[in-house]
Amino acid sequence: MDPPRQEPVDDEVTQDLVDLLADCPAFVGVDRPRLVPLVRGATLVYVAEHSTVADLDGPFVVQRGALLVRDAGGRAVDLVAEGEYHRPAPGDTAEALHAALVLVLPPEAADLAWSAQPTQLTAAVSPTTPQVDLQTAPVRSLMSRELVTATVDETCRTVAERMRAHRVSSVVVLGRDEPGIVTDRDLRNRLVAAGGSPDDPVGPIATFPVRTVTASTPVFTALIEMLASGIHHLPVTDGGRLVGMVTSSDLLQLRLRSPLHLRKALDRATSVEECARALATLPDTVRALRAAGTTPAQVGEVLATVADRLVTRLVALASADLGPAPAAFAWLAFGSQARRESSLGSDQDSGLVLADGAGPDAGEWAARLAERVTAGMERCGYPRCGGGVMATEPRWRGELASWQQRITQWITTPAPEHLLGAEIAFDLRTVAGDLDAAALLAPTIDRARDSGIFLAHLARQAVSRRPPLGFLGRLAVARSGAHAGTFDLKRGALLPIVDLARLHTLARGGSEIATADRLRAAAAAGLLSQGLADTLVAGHELVLGVRLDTALERLAAGLPVDNRVDPGALPALVRSQLKETFKAVRTAQEAVEADYGLAGRP
Repeated sequence: MDPPRQEPVDDEVTQDLVDLLADCPAFVGVDRPRLVPLVRGATLVYVAEHSTVADLDGPFVVQRGALLVRDAGGRAVDLVAEGEYHRPAPGDTAEALHAALVLVLPPEAADLAWSAQPTQLTAAVSPTTPQVDLQTAPVRSLMSRELVTATVDETCRTVAERMRAHRVSSVVVLGRDEPGIVTDRDLRNRLVAAGGSPDDPVGPIATFPVRTVTASTPVFTALIEMLASGIHHLPVTDGGRLVGMVTSSDLLQLRLRSPLHLRKALDRATSVEECARALATLPDTVRALRAAGTTPAQVGEVLATVADRLVTRLVALASADLGPAPAAFAWLAFGSQARRESSLGSDQDSGLVLADGAGPDAGEWAARLAERVTAGMERCGYPRCGGGVMATEPRWRGELASWQQRITQWITTPAPEHLLGAEIAFDLRTVAGDLDAAALLAPTIDRARDSGIFLAHLARQAVSRRPPLGFLGRLAVARSGAHAGTFDLKRGALLPIVDLARLHTLARGGSEIATADRLRAAAAAGLLSQGLADTLVAGHELVLGVRLDTALERLAAGLPVDNRVDPGALPALVRSQLKETFKAVRTAQEAVEADYGLAGRP
């Protein structure tokens, strides 16, 4: 590949480039005389379309075209469009999506970027946010709140007056090793409701340290952070320096149905019916996320996070009626929710763990809680598990010691019914409660890697689900019955990849839960070739997308969601990609058969 063409900046174009910097949001408000030395010390770099620049020398502004920036691991971290600023990290590379002319600035430009007054910074952001690609649009494109600060020893009255004067709902609090934050809600709940005085210092009611995001963080990542954590404000940093604030209101103003609307409605719900009404808009939210460029894996993460929030709310509503928990407990999510790979129509897979020594009363309370939450989930559109993997079933509810004993039995005596439990329960997360059961059960699950018999049985299970690939590499479908002309996307395409990823993770004692993470770790450990792992990761994403889009089509037509797909209704490119995915699955299954001595066995 030819190196990018570089040219020094001459006097004839200096003023034009100063104009470029003056109009760039990162330099808005900086005096023009301070921009001139930056331009004179800069270099103009031309990057041909689809060419990649490695070892970027310093911060830059794109004059023409667009650059996709990837980190040292190859992950896309920013899309820098015309007139935008970026400060690369060591190892970053930039690919020109279109032929690009880039002004590479001297290192001191980083000190001037985002150094103007907050009011000047926010003036550079349009008050009406257009439709954005959530996957690539950076948080800086939504920084529509000025960064107002206070010190820990200022009074709450002073801070409240400052918030009112600037019309903001939060203030960044300085004066400790790391910055904190105080919000209007903190003033209500931690000061007024607690009987404090307006003249008390703000430090004790502020939250330290505050979560932050970098200016180049994708909007989607900020959205998930707010959705999962229940926070409304994220200070934005660039090069370690605070430069702005993004709020849930900024994300809600996007021209899409944000899942933050769902979170807000769930958090305010006072009954199961109100939760169900809130979640009635979930398909519209998924449709909008897909239209905004969100990947199937990211949508799966959103859906799992929404399910987590629903469980948390249902537990709170049930506890209000049943009384407080008589012992520490944990509500567990299994399967796709645990892996954060949920889809529309995903059923419930849950468990409930009580602290050891909880006693019969706690067991009765847990049984009532399980029925309340499970029924609430069902009312909100999450079907009960056909296999009975729910906290309502006694075998999926009990004290920690009984769970450890059950998992140990699955590993040491791998009967068919035990393998079913292991398949589900070895993908688990703690969703609600004050007991970190997932961490407490991890050492027991980790024993699986030392049990050759168990791994061999799990390997046999992993190769038993063959992808629907027929004679001459055609997609195989049911030939008769109600499902004629279709195949089961979940059983034939999704689960074989999930099973392989789980097997390799347990065999190496890994802690990854997400399927893509497990496959990449397996490649890094030499259990899969890099090329095969990459194909399986891409295939997994493809199947998630087909499953989501098929569910949306069925819901739009007023039909129930299921996992049957007519390959003839899919685009030719998707059919071709599915075939390649299924070939990769078969290759991986054959490797497992060879590794575990299963080849030729029934």
